[in-house]
Amino acid sequence: MAAKAELDTIFTVAYQGKIDDNFVDDIVKTVTSYGGEVLFVQLSAPETVLTERVGNKSRSDLNLSKMTDPAHLKEALHPGMYESVKYPGILKLDTSELEPDSAARQIVQHFQL
Repeated sequence: MAAKAELDTIFTVAYQGKIDDNFVDDIVKTVTSYGGEVLFVQLSAPETVLTERVGNKSRSDLNLSKMTDPAHLKEALHPGMYESVKYPGILKLDTSELEPDSAARQIVQHFQL
């Protein structure tokens, strides 16, 4: 496990609201039990932007099991997806207004990494 080995790790999850709280709690407890720190970043974009992005060829080219079907995205979207985890200090970024490198710089600056 990365936390036990004292490795920095970036972990992503498509948080689905309260149904994911136990999972998130387990991650936080595990990491902090080894002296690690969990920093939360919520990346969001309007549904129209997500729909445009999901069909991009780059998503399927990466072969990372990312969603690539706009119809499937529409089925997956639900009100809870815009909720934040219950932990304090969350950095929220609207990625429809940011290039990826700019978002990364903001994360680094915000958390002083």
